[in-house]
Amino acid sequence: MKQHQFRLTGLALVLVAALCVGTSARAEGDLTDPYEIFNRHIEAIGGLDALKAETTSYVETELAVAGLSGTTQTWSKAPIFSREDVDLKILTQSGGDNGHFRWSVDANGQLQIHKDENLLKRRELSRKAADYEYLDPNSSVFDLAFVGLEKVGDVNCYVVKTTNTINEDSSLTLFSTSSLMIEKSIAYTPDSETHTVFSDYREVGGILRSFHQEMTMLPMEQKVSVQLTLYEPNAVVDPSLFEPPGETARDYRFAEGDRVEDLPFEYIYGHIFVKVIVNCRERLWVLDSGAGISLIDSAFAEELGLVVEGEVKAKGIGQGVNIAFTKLPQMSLEGVEFDEQTVGVMDIASLIKKGGMEASGILGYDFISRFVLKIDYANKTMSLYDPETFEYSGPGNRIDAPVKGSILTVPVTVDGSYTGQWCIDLGAGGISMHYPFAEKHGLLERSGVEGVSYGAGGEIISRTVQFESIELAGFAVADPRIDMPLEDPIGGFGDEELDGNLGSSLLRRFTLYLDYTGQQVIVEKGEDFDREFRTEKTGLQIMLDDEGRHEVVIVPPGTPGDKAGFRKGDIILAVNDIDIEHIKDLTALSRIRSAEAGTKLKFTILREDREKDLKVKLKNLY
Repeated sequence: MKQHQFRLTGLALVLVAALCVGTSARAEGDLTDPYEIFNRHIEAIGGLDALKAETTSYVETELAVAGLSGTTQTWSKAPIFSREDVDLKILTQSGGDNGHFRWSVDANGQLQIHKDENLLKRRELSRKAADYEYLDPNSSVFDLAFVGLEKVGDVNCYVVKTTNTINEDSSLTLFSTSSLMIEKSIAYTPDSETHTVFSDYREVGGILRSFHQEMTMLPMEQKVSVQLTLYEPNAVVDPSLFEPPGETARDYRFAEGDRVEDLPFEYIYGHIFVKVIVNCRERLWVLDSGAGISLIDSAFAEELGLVVEGEVKAKGIGQGVNIAFTKLPQMSLEGVEFDEQTVGVMDIASLIKKGGMEASGILGYDFISRFVLKIDYANKTMSLYDPETFEYSGPGNRIDAPVKGSILTVPVTVDGSYTGQWCIDLGAGGISMHYPFAEKHGLLERSGVEGVSYGAGGEIISRTVQFESIELAGFAVADPRIDMPLEDPIGGFGDEELDGNLGSSLLRRFTLYLDYTGQQVIVEKGEDFDREFRTEKTGLQIMLDDEGRHEVVIVPPGTPGDKAGFRKGDIILAVNDIDIEHIKDLTALSRIRSAEAGTKLKFTILREDREKDLKVKLKNLY
């Protein structure tokens, strides 16, 4: 399943930076030089000398987001040192920069050192912005441009655009033409926009600062309200605050030693299901490295009597997805036990029911990242190792895998030519190329078979295209089938900073070791590396509808299913006169449709309350 990410870490740092951005006016509205606008703004808020004289700060805020309320504390020291603690009661996060690297700690105490290339570039921009390099017209990094005039409410504003030569980020800053205070800013990254409206300016330490901000984060349309309650310039700051915790949280215990090995899992329809016990109830949970937080099904949370709070918007497939939060009581897998965890809450059951599966939760980043996780697809076993004592001596290839947000990313090459950084997504059934990457390389017009990709947040129409090869960690797999969205989606498959998702149709050929602490992946050839997996040969995509019936959801043109006369919405009643109830599930039906090319099948369907027989001759689609 695609990423479900929600992080507040860094929010207060953005706000603190925005606090210090004013100028004495001449005739209202007659400025067009963007550098003059910025410089006059700085004069109006107190002057550049006063800003540069402030070398440290301590800030407290009251924060409201998605039905949750709490506080933040932020410490900073020029030019790059920072520390931020966010406390929303049920959800706490912290992060900072010690002058050497950025770090963060998630809601369950998991430490992450940030090595993602995109974040490193933003860190360098922050350093240069802290030195006010953007005020220099001759800067080799920043460029300011006057865009024009625009209103924020009833206030006329100059609009200045800032771009840079380090990455694709940009921003618009809207200054009141009368006061030259910042009324609004819009920060753009390749995948998001943050709109911030500033108000309640107060003088502290000789500088005017905005004490209230209203933020809207797009495309998820998440709204955040921030009210400063304390701003202390040139505060005495303990340098140790900027350092990450000495060690990550240890909120789990192995039954024996420093590992549990060869736990069996069920492999259903391209997904890994493991047995998890919560309050003496053993249920199947999906193992999903694409989920930024572990999730419990909303109905199961209600059954357990858990208190559910808030509702944030997170990335999913297609549109966004709403996630609430709860405290999950002690849970365990065979050989390992966890203390209370903060997890997300969403309707998982109805989502995966479409694929004929059942699960009560998703084990995401905050579970997987605590271990070195070994997945042996061929033998359907997983092992969990303590990262502090783990040593590897096998035949596999190690590759660097920087964590972006909460996902391990690895270099992948398609057809020997198209190289990019892709996600390791255990919750994805197939290989998916992100729309921007496919568009950039002119791959969207390639012929293939259309389908629907389902996930948290909805669905997207995609085309499955067969390529010549895909290479991971030095291992090349021939004839991979890769999904590509037909339109630029709002959610994860529209991510411009990552180029694709590696799901089970590729990963099942390997044995994988996922090491989040070391930010590396070890890849071994699995026992099924050279196996020829059977593929579906009707072209039909079949899911369960709300009544549990086998419904045809797409009939790609030119496929055997199309030629046989299938239509979207047909309900399958029988195959070769065997009632669908005796075929057990969608997996069994898929096996029937994956028989040898040339096999003839008779489907009995229900269409508009009438039964009809359709005959299909199976054919290789690629």
